[in-house]
Amino acid sequence: MRVHWSSVLCWLLVDITLRKQGKGSLDHALKQITVCSETALMSAGSIAHKLDKTTKANIFSSLFNIYSKSHQIPGYNSILMDLRISRTTNQEKVFLNDGTPLASIRRSIFNN
Repeated sequence: MRVHWSSVLCWLLVDITLRKQGKGSLDHALKQITVCSETALMSAGSIAHKLDKTTKANIFSSLFNIYSKSHQIPGYNSILMDLRISRTTNQEKVFLNDGTPLASIRRSIFNN
């Protein structure tokens, strides 16, 4: 379970960072690497390096190195707060608040 949720958080952070830096999105980067690497077998580290090269950013490799060595699910509350995603006190409902610059990033991630 840790591996799955750590990976989800890593990919979400990558997507947010790319969008904040104006370097496209995770969707766009994955489409580009799929086209140029369809027949190649690659390790996770090689994929991260290729995605860094494709996006001209050092986001994938640095986050991959951090998250792949983690033995627990990294904290995510600050990510949710930045995106203005909150839950009711009984945790039954999720609210998406638009009062932040990152709300536009959240909307574009949700709409893709």
